Amino acid sequence: QGNAFYGDLNELEAELDEGRPVIVWLGMWGDSGSFDQYSATGYRYQLTTGMHVMVAYGYDDTRVYLTDPGTAILREYEKAEFVRLWEVMDEMALSVWR
Repeated sequence: QGNAFYGDLNELEAELDEGRPVIVWLGMWGDSGSFDQYSATGYRYQLTTGMHVMVAYGYDDTRVYLTDPGTAILREYEKAEFVRLWEVMDEMALSVWR
């Protein structure tokens, strides 16, 4: 089970406080390469050069801690930098319960 959301840092932290890892979509190269596309039925979706998916597993007063499945490396970002990358993808997230 999971919870898909477009949230803010407080919602992300609340999910992590519940012990739920959160999949986050990040625009690693900023928003200069983002554009919208539309499906045949008119559904809007965003394409972003440099989009990457990581799993947030923790945070503290100044940082967010992630694991990067593309490189198998643990990463950490200052909260302001994390939010800047996350906002490119409309703060899209999926918390995982089971």
